[in-house]
Amino acid sequence: MKPYPECPSCPLFDRGKLVASRGAVTTDIAIVGEAPGRVEVAMGKPFVGPSGELLHDVLQQLGLDKVFITNAALCYGGTAKEIILAAKCCHPRLVRELRIVGAATVVALGNTACGSLLGNWTGISKARGRFIEMNGWRVLPTYHPAAILRNPNLWQDFATDMEKLVKPTPTAQPDVTYTVVPDYLTVLSVLRYAATVDFAVIDLETTGLDFQKDEILCIVIGLPAVTWIIPAEIVAIPAFASALEACKAKWVGHNIQFDRKFLLYRLGVDLKITFDTMLGHYLLDERRGVHGLKEICGTLFDAPDWEAALNLGKSHNYAGVPKDVLYKYAAQDGIYTRRLAYWERDELKPYPKLIKLSKDLLVPLSNVLAEVEMRGVQIDRPALAQATEQLQRERDEQEHLCITLAGHTFNPRSPQQVGRVLFDELGLPDLLDRSTAKEVLAQLKNEHPFISALLEYRQIEKLLGTYALPIAAMLDQAGRLHTQYHIMGTVTGRLSSSSPNLQNCPARGERAKLIKNLFVASQDMVLVNVDLQQVEVRLAAVYSQDPFLLEVFQTGRDIHGETAAELFGPDYTKEQRTFIKRTVFGTLYGEGPAGLAKTAGVEVPGMTEREARMFIDRFYRKMAGLVSWINSVKRDLHEQGYVESPTGRRRRFPLLFDDNRAQAEREAVNFMCQSAASDIMLYTLVRIDSPLKAMGAHILLTVHDSVLVECLPNKVNDVIDLVVKVMAFTGHELYGDSVPFTADAEVGIRWGDLEEREV
Repeated sequence: MKPYPECPSCPLFDRGKLVASRGAVTTDIAIVGEAPGRVEVAMGKPFVGPSGELLHDVLQQLGLDKVFITNAALCYGGTAKEIILAAKCCHPRLVRELRIVGAATVVALGNTACGSLLGNWTGISKARGRFIEMNGWRVLPTYHPAAILRNPNLWQDFATDMEKLVKPTPTAQPDVTYTVVPDYLTVLSVLRYAATVDFAVIDLETTGLDFQKDEILCIVIGLPAVTWIIPAEIVAIPAFASALEACKAKWVGHNIQFDRKFLLYRLGVDLKITFDTMLGHYLLDERRGVHGLKEICGTLFDAPDWEAALNLGKSHNYAGVPKDVLYKYAAQDGIYTRRLAYWERDELKPYPKLIKLSKDLLVPLSNVLAEVEMRGVQIDRPALAQATEQLQRERDEQEHLCITLAGHTFNPRSPQQVGRVLFDELGLPDLLDRSTAKEVLAQLKNEHPFISALLEYRQIEKLLGTYALPIAAMLDQAGRLHTQYHIMGTVTGRLSSSSPNLQNCPARGERAKLIKNLFVASQDMVLVNVDLQQVEVRLAAVYSQDPFLLEVFQTGRDIHGETAAELFGPDYTKEQRTFIKRTVFGTLYGEGPAGLAKTAGVEVPGMTEREARMFIDRFYRKMAGLVSWINSVKRDLHEQGYVESPTGRRRRFPLLFDDNRAQAEREAVNFMCQSAASDIMLYTLVRIDSPLKAMGAHILLTVHDSVLVECLPNKVNDVIDLVVKVMAFTGHELYGDSVPFTADAEVGIRWGDLEEREV
């Protein structure tokens, strides 16, 4: 019998299993979760399973032993939708309980609790981290511990949020005052003063995100005493651009790469900045997707979501926003960017390497990438149309083959339907919870021709959906593609890209060549691609000082061929070399002998797992220094909770437990090699930019450890010489002379048809 009057209207009535609230009967702090789980039902108490252990550890560390704990929905069972309905029915009960215990502060753990307490059922990510006054409570939304166990990267946010219960951030917010510049003479006065202060914030508000199509609505200049708004009509005065470029202020912005494109394209202003608060935050927190100004300031300063006043929904078009609303919003951007800059300056003081990385690499790199994005790369439109038609035809043929092999019609894009064909109808072994992921299917591809057909279908579908079709919609009027680069898009420091994602563009095969050949040199120009060779393995040799690795690289031998010959004999096959290459990289990425051996048959048909283990054991004995270094990285991880690269980048793992320890160890080893390789490449981009321009050449693209340059035919040798020398110099400057840092060069008109050129 349910004890609450709201229960009969609940979808879990007479079906769910109730777990009552517990904890202090009078307290200032209440914790509200979503719904009980199996362990809670068995124990008859909320938060007693793994999620509860995590929550209670945090509460204990904070000295909070007197709290009230409950759930938004008291019953276990039902679908996610039913639990939300149950929480709505349970809401009056929840309010009564919170009133009875006298809680002044309520922590809402997860989406359902947040929805029940705040009426915000859309997600926790943007709501979390700031106190919200509601119905007489201070509600603090944050992630549910169960979400953290699934994704330990959320731990940092959760811990920061919970600390506010004992060390609350002062809620007093800066006054949102601003002054609109009335005329051009006032602009000159503002710019003169900006050059005299410690730093000046600059921020643009635009009608949208496309620098070629959208317009500047206003420019914010944030100074210590006044936040100035320069309206569009004054920005449009021709003399304004010259005055802004001549200003010697120490400019600071948040994601200045975006603003720089508009300033360059719309005003011709080449604005150099001294600090970017988005990049500064990335150096302090390398996670992806946590660097938005509103989200950071909400967490750090309890800042309100000042963008909500614009009522834009998912639109980025500010053109219809009333000026007074827009200007207040823009002023808050400037005010909080300035506040964040002061905070980051203090946080970075103990880390001189990170300050150097910001000043010498990331900020100059953002300037370079803004110009690379603006310039774009030429796409062959007729070739694009032909490639799209060819891929669509091949996809349809491959889909027909999959259906024929399955014996009936099904949707090859549906994992559930593919799973039924594979495991229920064809009876293939289920290696990982009915997973149809590429890595799993690769282990089964010799079991049935359906798998090879499906993998082929997926490859074609990806090329169509990621490249051929989207590129057609992304081209500007001149047929150029403007890929966007993200400095803070990976945890290792590698660049990521979008529109489209070129970092995942297949490197080999006829279809990869088909896509790459869409990228062509401009008229009368040629393409030069320079690629650092085996740089991550070379860096592993530097770190480990493994005698075998050092000797191979110092004498210019082929590491993979050398190792294959050592293990398989001088007449090793192509497949055996591929297996060795995978073993080398798998080892660097932390994959153990068991995992490598398990998939060995994919690289070397007929090789058994036992044979693979034998060869891998010999490989490990051959490179004992490498294995010893890998073990030392793992020790650092467990002792410190992070690993650090020579340039000061950190990969943090603040929450380690049995389920994520092996993955964390793999990521730590991978980080050490990949972040170091990335820094060589990124410094190279910064250092070659100006000399290339002096030759009439320029950077077009960068993919992982390579750079694609466009130049005049008579400058090819000069370009190759410059880039190769800068790559080598940068590698030695950062990581010493233990191994040479070598590069290959290719030249041609189409990216997919480049031919090797002697370096």
